[in-house]
Amino acid sequence: MPFFRELTDEEWERVSRLLPELRPRPASRGRPLANTRAVLNGALWVIVHGATWASMPRRYPPYQTCHRRFMAWRDTGVFQNVFETLYGEDCTALHREMGARIRAPIPAPSGVANTKPPASAI
Repeated sequence: MPFFRELTDEEWERVSRLLPELRPRPASRGRPLANTRAVLNGALWVIVHGATWASMPRRYPPYQTCHRRFMAWRDTGVFQNVFETLYGEDCTALHREMGARIRAPIPAPSGVANTKPPASAI
């Protein structure tokens, strides 16, 4: 498992194009959107440390924001692409660890068996 650190500028350049573009909100509605790089760093911190979302350090956006975007990225396969781009071979270990902590099925990277246990094992 890789040691966690904030994304470097070079890493951010590689993965920023993988993340969907968010439409800005009108100035008169709600809070401004959280910085996508900070959200991604927060989500990676949770995954790598095996921590709960609520225990995220305060340097990241609110954990609810990070969790909501992570779930959207996970469900659409974006997070898998980010894993593969950032971690290469270590992506498999991170994927298994994430699958062990999340109850919903996660699409496995190519060559990796699905991490969701059979219904009879629950």
